[in-house]
Amino acid sequence: MDQSLVLVLTLALMAVGLVGTVVPVLPGIILVFGATLLYALATGFERVGVGHLLLFGALTVLALSLSFASHALGARAFGATRWGVLGAAVGLLIGVLVAGPVGLLLGPLLGAVALEALSGQPLRQAGRSGLGALVGFLLGTAAELALALVIVISFVRLTLA
Repeated sequence: MDQSLVLVLTLALMAVGLVGTVVPVLPGIILVFGATLLYALATGFERVGVGHLLLFGALTVLALSLSFASHALGARAFGATRWGVLGAAVGLLIGVLVAGPVGLLLGPLLGAVALEALSGQPLRQAGRSGLGALVGFLLGTAAELALALVIVISFVRLTLA
């Protein structure tokens, strides 16, 4: 396959991956890493070597870890119980399915508030837990997007140099 075509397809897959870092229906950072891996394989590791892939893989694992941890830690930092953390996760999934992009923001907030309130927490504390879940989600998404951009920019510099 022509290297120019491989590069265009790789960049297109990376663009979808970048969108996926903020839209949880798509596995964003995994698509970005997968695109670099496919490019390296298709081009015989000519421009993107094994060392680069290991670094990009480590950044991918770091991004996923930060994303998952920030959701729980954000809620916990604002006083959520495990019910609030669970509510945020369930709210995120339901929010995305029901309300799309708006559900990304409202789902974790409402889910955490709902399960905290149902578990007997005062409404004020339930609201704080929901706010923490929202802050954690936003921070995790920002970290994943930032690390995905580092991979994409590094890839572009390697391939277009």
